[in-house]
Order: sequence, then structure tokens, then C-alpha cells
Amino acid sequence: MGSLIGELGAREAAARARVETLVAEPARLTARLEDERPDCWRYLVEVDGAGKLADATGYR
Repeated sequence: MGSLIGELGAREAAARARVETLVAEPARLTARLEDERPDCWRYLVEVDGAGKLADATGYR
């Protein structure tokens, strides 16, 4: 009986570790998103500016 209880305890510990990893994932992704967002906006502004410049100079 002791080995069954030990096995259940090990499975519970493994499940808790997986849950903790999953709970931490949104926070990690949110931080990554916030790090990447400025680059996205900067590129959007650059593309828009390049398009306006191309239109103004007849390059397109």
C-alpha cells in the first residue's frame, strides 16, 4: 500500500509542476508581447512612411 501512495504522491507532484508551468506561460508571453510591440509599431510607421514617399516621388 505504501508504494501506491508514493506513486500517487509522485504523480500529484508532477501534475502540480505541469500546472505551475502552464500558469506561468501567459505571464511570459505577455512580457514577450510587450517587448516585441514597439518593433511592430516602428515597422508599421516605416512602411507607411516609405509608401507615402514612394507615392510622392512616383516610384510605385
